[in-house]
Amino acid sequence: LDKVYGDKNIYSTPRDLLKFDRARYSPSFLEPALLKQVYVGYSNEHPGRKNYGLGIRMINWETGKSFYFHNGWWHGFTSSYITLKDENVTIIALSNKFTKTTYAVRKLAPLFGDYPFKVEDE
Repeated sequence: LDKVYGDKNIYSTPRDLLKFDRARYSPSFLEPALLKQVYVGYSNEHPGRKNYGLGIRMINWETGKSFYFHNGWWHGFTSSYITLKDENVTIIALSNKFTKTTYAVRKLAPLFGDYPFKVEDE
């Protein structure tokens, strides 16, 4: 460990991330007004399309559909956390190998809803 705290240096399990995901919808975890703010884009990395909310990345398409996720990597580990709010689906992938293929789990989103990802997209 190299004394980086918070946005790196967090080790978890798929089960704990799922517990976190489900807890987010409890009014005792976050007040509904604050939870709503989490899903508002504040950084506008690519205005109108790619944004960053309060701890979650998002892609907002012109159709009105939004995709919420957060990927991670640190010292040989990669991870992807996706929450499909409209469908009440969570996708979690953790890898102990440094590989970008962990992030390809976003291609599962069209199985659950109208998300414009294609298998050949990378």
